[in-house]
Formats: sequence, C-alpha cells, structure tokens
Amino acid sequence: SALFYKHRPLIQDFFWIVFSSAILGLLPVISNYLAGYLGDGQVASLNYATKLVSTGLMLVGIIINSVLFPHIAEQIVKDSVHGIREGLKLAALSFVVFALLLLPLYFFVEPIVALVFERGRFSAESTVQVAYILKYLLLYIPFYVPCVLLSRLVVSLRISRIFVLGNLISLVLFFLSGAYWIVYLGKGIESLGWALMLVYLVSAVYLLTHIVLYRKRPQ
Repeated sequence: SALFYKHRPLIQDFFWIVFSSAILGLLPVISNYLAGYLGDGQVASLNYATKLVSTGLMLVGIIINSVLFPHIAEQIVKDSVHGIREGLKLAALSFVVFALLLLPLYFFVEPIVALVFERGRFSAESTVQVAYILKYLLLYIPFYVPCVLLSRLVVSLRISRIFVLGNLISLVLFFLSGAYWIVYLGKGIESLGWALMLVYLVSAVYLLTHIVLYRKRPQ
C-alpha cells in the first residue's frame, strides 16, 4: 500500500498515456472506413502509403525518445521554466526542419514508391495511386513531429491527463472533417491527408496551450 502511494503519480501518468494512446489508435480504423467510400483499391493504396509514412515516423520517434526526450526531462528537473523553453524551441525548430526536408521529397515520391513496392502484382498504375496518396499524407508530418515533442514535454511536466481530452478531440475532428470532405463534398482520398494535417495542427495548439498554462501557474 505504501509502495503504491509512493509511485501513485507514475502509475496515474502511465494509465493516462496508455488510455489516450488507445483512443488515438482508432485513427487508422477511421481512415480505412472513410477510404472505403472511394471505391475499390483505395483502402489498399492507403495502407501502402501509410506503411511508408509509419516507417519514417518510427525512425523519428526513436531519435526523439532516445536523444531529445531525456534532454528535455533533464532540463525540466534542473529548472522547469528553462526546460519548457527548451522544449518549445525544439518543437518550433522541428516544424521548420521537417517542412524544409519534405519539400524536395514531395517531388521524388513516385520513384520512392516504385523502388519499394513495384514488383509482382504491384503495377505502375498502383505506384501512381499510392504516390498520389503519399503526397497528401506528407502534409501532416511537419505538424506531427512538434506534437510528439510537445507530448514528451507534457509527460515530463506530469500533466499526462490532458492527453485523454486532446486525443478524443483529435478522433472526433478527424472523423468529422474526413467525412465532410469525402462523403458530403465528394472529394477524393487526398481528404485524409488534409484531415490529418488539421488534426495535428489542432493537437499542437492544444498541447501548447496547456504547457503555457502550466508555466503560468505559481510554482
């Protein structure tokens, strides 16, 4: 019992992180559901494009978790105000860096898809379809990476409970915006890329707002 109360904050943080991650894990389900409205082959093409994006983001996540997250946590332990400032600078820098990196990559999407997937039943036509989707999925990455850094900052500040409401907002926003563009306006698969960009833009604002409010609290 004493051990539980001693580690209660850590246990609560772990619960909030796991629960909120489970909520956000429904995004691919919603993506496939909405892609199903667009005809045969769209779900498969979306999954191929998502695999490439997920692989790249996994490598980014490893760098953040192994290098940047420990640095942010260490700075917060020393001085919370300085640590927050450091984390916010890294988040802003990551947006600029990834926006600049992805700009030239946008023009080489089709050769990359062909190199990775084009063999057997995956035809040149499949390459064009997947590349088209991938171009729009790249739009959300400059917003996604700062969100990851801001999330690590939130974890370091021990306010992980805000993830639950934030991820619920993201889930509802993604479904409503995607459904509006695809079902109501009759737009194509590119709508999912725009919807994801909107989701992570709103997420970044949400996390940033809570971090600033924490910083203004009397210590």
